[in-house]
Amino acid sequence: MNTKSCTMGSIVAMVVLLLAGGSVAAGPPAKANIAPSSCGGVALPPSGNAFCSFESDGNGVVIGHHSCNVEGACLLLGNGVRIGNDSCNGETACAELGGAGGTSTVGNRSCDGDFACWAAGYQGRSVIGDNSCNGGSEVCEGAAMFGGNSRIGNGSCNDGPRTCLFVGVGDFEIAGFGSSDIGNGSCIGNRACTFAGQFGGSSVIGNNSCLGERSCFDAGQDDPFDPELAGSISRIGNNSCGGLRSCFGVGRFGGNSDIGNASCNGDYACRSAGAVDPNSSSVGNRSCNGATPAAPPGPCDGNVVTIGNNQNNTP
Repeated sequence: MNTKSCTMGSIVAMVVLLLAGGSVAAGPPAKANIAPSSCGGVALPPSGNAFCSFESDGNGVVIGHHSCNVEGACLLLGNGVRIGNDSCNGETACAELGGAGGTSTVGNRSCDGDFACWAAGYQGRSVIGDNSCNGGSEVCEGAAMFGGNSRIGNGSCNDGPRTCLFVGVGDFEIAGFGSSDIGNGSCIGNRACTFAGQFGGSSVIGNNSCLGERSCFDAGQDDPFDPELAGSISRIGNNSCGGLRSCFGVGRFGGNSDIGNASCNGDYACRSAGAVDPNSSSVGNRSCNGATPAAPPGPCDGNVVTIGNNQNNTP
């Protein structure tokens, strides 16, 4: 990704300059509040150090205890960024949070991993709860970049590389404004919920949902190359979409998908439901659950009709 490559180049250059500076001031900038055990545990001059630095003057930046303790972890932070305790410990984790006029908040024990949460809220608005975005590289990277909105609850987006990658990202070319709202205990597994609500689409995921490899991948994603395939909407309730690739691609590319509570649990269940304009899919509560055949499709795969409560379940 060219944008990422250029950004990484600037980050590396910044680290080299900071390491070569040699001078260390008595404490952090007056407008920033940084715990002594964070940012490498060394005094932070106004220009920053090899662990933490600011895009501007650091106004309103708050970093809790034992955070940002890997070189390069929290460089070029935007003003007003807030990072909790024991968070953002990884190579380039949390670099450029809330940059270019965006906003970003990270809770406690979150974003610990290489590139975890990199550029979250860059030109957008990102909120990440406690114990989230851990357990793999690039988890939650780029959340809400380029004018998007992303909220990730507690204990979510864990246990797999690229989980929740680029959720709620806007489209800087066609000015779409992506939106992703993920509840508590959701999006667990390799690439779960990746690209949800991206490029102008809308994705809402409840609590304890999207549990499995690539579950809810691409949910509510617009097509960045075709403005006509816009207006994607995906809504997923609580305790739903548990299984390998369950709810993969629902409500994307201009489609509309609504999935109730405790539904679509099983491998490949409800995959591509309501996908591609003008398709629309509605699945009620406690529906489309059950065993998957030896090979896909799974229960209610590709659904484009209305399914009531307690329907299409394996006896």
